[in-house]
Amino acid sequence: MAKYSDEMIAYVLQRLDGLDVLEFIDYHPETIQRTGDEISSWCPLCQDRTGRYLRIDLNSRLFESNPPNGPEQRGNLIDLFARARRMPYEEAIETLADEFSIPLLEGNFKEQ
Repeated sequence: MAKYSDEMIAYVLQRLDGLDVLEFIDYHPETIQRTGDEISSWCPLCQDRTGRYLRIDLNSRLFESNPPNGPEQRGNLIDLFARARRMPYEEAIETLADEFSIPLLEGNFKEQ
């Protein structure tokens, strides 16, 4: 059973900013480009340095990586961070919550 409820995950996601998360991942932050409500940059997942194949929608907090020579990947900002740092999803939630001062309230945990 998951350590965090869907409500807790939604709570954390609502408090994350795509630009902050991408800068925290720290994969060539100089390539980050913002256009309206979207961010694009080199992708820390496929590590392709020929184009900005990572796109993050700042409103939905969802990402898509669509490199020409690799698999397409999608998910939310927690998924992106977990995959980029090669860590379990729950550890990614805790790391992001700690970094961005998001309280993980005990009442929102599921029983283990």
